[in-house]
Amino acid sequence: MVQLRSGFGTHQVFSWILSAFMVPVTMYTFYPFHTPYFMIAVPVVYFLIYILVISMTIYEPATDELKTKVKYNHYKRKPFVSGEGRHVIVNSFCTICEVRTQKETKHCKLCNFCIDDFDHHCIWLNNCIGGRNYRPFVVLVSLVWAFAFSSFGLTSYLLISWFVSADAPRVVDMMRQGADWQQIVWMLCSFVCLFIYFILTATTSHLLHFHFKLFQMGLTTYRYMASRRRVAKVGAISYVSPTNTRTNETHPDGAVKIINEDGLRMNERPTEDDGPPPSSPVSQTVRVEIEPPTPNGSTTASYSNPAYVA
Repeated sequence: MVQLRSGFGTHQVFSWILSAFMVPVTMYTFYPFHTPYFMIAVPVVYFLIYILVISMTIYEPATDELKTKVKYNHYKRKPFVSGEGRHVIVNSFCTICEVRTQKETKHCKLCNFCIDDFDHHCIWLNNCIGGRNYRPFVVLVSLVWAFAFSSFGLTSYLLISWFVSADAPRVVDMMRQGADWQQIVWMLCSFVCLFIYFILTATTSHLLHFHFKLFQMGLTTYRYMASRRRVAKVGAISYVSPTNTRTNETHPDGAVKIINEDGLRMNERPTEDDGPPPSSPVSQTVRVEIEPPTPNGSTTASYSNPAYVA
């Protein structure tokens, strides 16, 4: 295996500690069910999640050419030096990894290597998500969502039965017969599970919905984030376009219709400083070249063709 990264991320370590803490807490919360199925299901599901997390953490999504150079030629990459407007990938060639790149190849400045079909850098895995490991990433998020949603529902059922139901189910009645300290510990564990699994259910639901929308639009997370920043900058493009060619049609009433290459329109009117409108319609084509900014957070990477690093 080619090792291109070193060290651990803060969010990564926090997720490990939290998941290790939640295993016994969840098992004790489900103890009133008093069935071996729940006692076995919790550690088994967490084990499957850990297997996926570990495999995706140690997997290197870098380009094959770079991994081959590191493995057989003992190639050492140049250190990444951040600089505004600094181009890393020039003419489909990365100057740090010294490898050829494709259209959707990006150089992640956190991992410091090129990723084909780059989607985003996951801070919880401390690894990049690209075309090679995108599907396992979706499977992992789906598994976490299913387990968190089920655990939240079961915990809610137990707590509602404890506080509301006059004729409590047998599982809750068994816990009521326990010692006072057992009831207190169980109550604390139940509220911890309710809070943690609610947060996990909400965040993973949003993440799955977000990636489903990206799938429908045919975009990656990086492209989507770059598009939003570009819209905020020029206010006329709804999604990332390779050339950003647009046509301005000026009409006698002073309205300016901006038509980009995707057929999107946005009406603009000149200000008082722009002078009087022309007497006859004028159509002109303006080619705009905009260097998209690097998204913050989990999508930090350089933009290729031309490459851009913030």
